[in-house]
Amino acid sequence: GVSQPTISRRISELEKKYRVNLFKRTKSGYRLSATGQEIRELSKKIEKNANSIERMLERHDNDTTGTVTLTTTPAMAAFYVSKQMKLFSEMHPNISLNLKSSLNSLSVNMGEADIALRVTDAPEEALIGRPLVQMAVAAYAARGVVNDVREKEASELSWIGWNDPKLHDRYHDQDLVIHHRVNDIQTMKAMVGAGVGLGLLPCYYADLDSKIERVWPDLEPIKRSKVWMLRHRDTKNVRKYREVSAFFSRSIKKKKDLFEGRCPVNWSGDR
Repeated sequence: GVSQPTISRRISELEKKYRVNLFKRTKSGYRLSATGQEIRELSKKIEKNANSIERMLERHDNDTTGTVTLTTTPAMAAFYVSKQMKLFSEMHPNISLNLKSSLNSLSVNMGEADIALRVTDAPEEALIGRPLVQMAVAAYAARGVVNDVREKEASELSWIGWNDPKLHDRYHDQDLVIHHRVNDIQTMKAMVGAGVGLGLLPCYYADLDSKIERVWPDLEPIKRSKVWMLRHRDTKNVRKYREVSAFFSRSIKKKKDLFEGRCPVNWSGDR
C-alpha cells in the first residue's frame, strides 16, 4: 500500500503542477473541491473499466489453481466458513482462499472480492447466484438465568441491541427495553453468555454455544434475510470461482436445518 504522507505529497504536487485545489481546507478537516469531485468520479469509471477488463480476461481461465477472494460477515467467517476450510483445502489443494470478513459489504463489482457469501434480500443486479437458506434468529439468554426470564414478558426484560439504527429496526420490536448496544454479533453473544441481557441471535451461530439457550424454544424462530453465494456474471464460467462457490453452497445447504433454526438447542451433531 501507499503511506498517507506519500499520498499527501502526491496530491500537493498535482495541485502545484496544474494550479488547482483538489481539496478545501476547513476547520473540521478536508473536503473535495468541485475539481476534486470530478476527478473522483472519473477515477471510479477508470477503476470500473479496469475491473471489467480483468473479468473479461478471467473468462478464458479454466484453471483450478490460484487465489480466490471470498468476502462474508465476521460471524459467518469465524463460526462457519473457517470450520469448512480444512475439508476445502483437502478437496482443492491448489486453490488459496483469501477470506475477507467485514461488517461492510465489500464490492464484487469493484473487484474488492471475487465471491460474496452474503445475507441479503436484494443482491446487486450485476451479481449472479441463488439463495441457499433463510437465516433464522431467536431470543437467547445465559443458561443460568433462562428459567427466570421465561416467566416474564419480553417487554419486561433487559435486551442487548444494535448501535446501527437500521439493524436495530430490523431486529427489535419497539416495545423491547434496550439496555446496552453493540456493533458486532460476537460481542452480543458474549454479553448474552455473561448474563448481561437477552439478545436476538442467528440460530446457526447461537445454537452451537453451550453457555446460552433459546428463551422460548417452543416458538418458531424468526426468519430473516436469505443467505446467498454471489459472484459477478462476467465470471460465471471461471472454473476456480465455480469450485469455491459450489463447495460452500453445498456445505451450507447440508446444514439447512441449523441455519433455519430447526436444530435442537445446543445441537451436538456434525459441526
